[in-house]
Amino acid sequence: MVDPRTGKTFALATGTALVVDADTDNEETVFLDSATTAPLTKAHNANAKVVIRGNPGPWTQTQYDPRKDGPVVPYFAIIE
Repeated sequence: MVDPRTGKTFALATGTALVVDADTDNEETVFLDSATTAPLTKAHNANAKVVIRGNPGPWTQTQYDPRKDGPVVPYFAIIE
């Protein structure tokens, strides 16, 4: 898999933390038992949102743009 913000490739592996139904009341964090399975304790729809949280490293663009990084910078203002 490739992180579109950094251009870096990463692989899912045993122990990878996944957040299923992220940012909902049904959110659940699970850890992969293998590269393809994880024990779920809650019921989730087949199209549940799954995210991997953490620091992906520096962005590949020349200058960081907080407007493109809403989950990290939900609000900001430029003071002149």
